[in-house]
Amino acid sequence: MIWRNWKNSLASLVFVRVPTAYHMKSSRSHIWKKVFNGLAIPYLLISIWLLFLYPGGYLSHIDRLGRYEGGFHVHLIPFDTIIAYGKDLINPINPGDLKEAIINLFGNIALFIPLGFLIPFWGKWPDLKPRRLLWFAALCLGVELFQYGLGVGNFDIDDVILNIIGLWIGAQIYFFLERKIGLAPTLSPQQAE
Repeated sequence: MIWRNWKNSLASLVFVRVPTAYHMKSSRSHIWKKVFNGLAIPYLLISIWLLFLYPGGYLSHIDRLGRYEGGFHVHLIPFDTIIAYGKDLINPINPGDLKEAIINLFGNIALFIPLGFLIPFWGKWPDLKPRRLLWFAALCLGVELFQYGLGVGNFDIDDVILNIIGLWIGAQIYFFLERKIGLAPTLSPQQAE
């Protein structure tokens, strides 16, 4: 009698509970997909506004003739601006320098973390290969060139570096959550090629 009940319990566990757990994970990933897709549109609109239209940015320094009062610059020396802002974080000469350093260093990273999360989420990437990092770099380079081409900002290679760091952090958060709670079914490495 005990043996029969134990076998029935084991069969119940294997044949009933496992499909239910799978269904719950699938249902949960569907909910996460709706949540992240719903948050993506406001995030993208805010990002476009901050990157290209923000009134406190370069557009507020345009004179009546449409010229930027400070002039536009191209910074191609890697880590030059990052080091300068790092020094301002440690020993700011005036409070404005500290605020500008925090906004530039952490803002360039933080703005791209959600996008770094969403790209592998939408693409169902199983991992982050080096060629995908090159794709991140091309995206950041494109944003920086677009800003410069529109006349709304300087071209700074350090901004590209900080944006790539933000994308990488976002992707790592996605892969961590995917392993822990199963956000969405991912493609196998062969399918993702």
